[in-house]
Amino acid sequence: MLSRLATTFTDLLYPPVCAGCSRCYDDDDRYFCPRCSVMLGWRDPVRCPLCEQPTTHRRQFCVGCQTRWPKAARIVTLGYYAGPLGHAVRVFKYGGIRSLGEYLEERLARRVVAEVGGIDRVVAVPGGRARARRRGFDPAVVVAGTVARWLAVPLDLGSIERARDGAALATRTRLDREVQVRGRFASRCDATVAGERVLVVDDVCTTGVTLDEVAGLLLDVGGARSVVGAVLARTVVDVQVV
Repeated sequence: MLSRLATTFTDLLYPPVCAGCSRCYDDDDRYFCPRCSVMLGWRDPVRCPLCEQPTTHRRQFCVGCQTRWPKAARIVTLGYYAGPLGHAVRVFKYGGIRSLGEYLEERLARRVVAEVGGIDRVVAVPGGRARARRRGFDPAVVVAGTVARWLAVPLDLGSIERARDGAALATRTRLDREVQVRGRFASRCDATVAGERVLVVDDVCTTGVTLDEVAGLLLDVGGARSVVGAVLARTVVDVQVV
């Protein structure tokens, strides 16, 4: 009772600020106003069944997947890297708000549980060492840890390692990314993932090149049975279909 009164009094003095739109709000949701909470996990109902890019026809593959068939069987995402979700992911990554990250991670984990079954292990896409030192954490590893706990499977941080750091990829084209990512990761999985269904987790997916590189190593070198990707958010880069 006293705790509830204290929380109410604190909210009166310092109203919660929405992580999606930065406005004050009065609601039971811990991080988002009612409007942003509804929009948070929205995905276009007409989207590519492999990568979740919006398309113009239901159940048709986007140009990117049709042109270059991805290594990952599919990508599960919480939503698009725009609007409330995009803002919240940036606050988590660059502001270091771990409690907000946990909230988003749990929502992603629930979606993975609902849409993907039979995962044997979770592998995190290793981030850049320098960026991880500056932030004090590696977002992909943190997200992967929460998802692994929800799935009750091992978190594997040893099968894929960062062979070299490189320039940030956020503003690069797909072709630039393919060149930059090539050789950036190395497989150390030996036979540990052989025959397994692996979930590869990253924080954000833009073109899918990074996930594809890691999935290829797990499949071609490690002998994984299949690979599925999972990210908090994905950038919309192409709405065409073939």
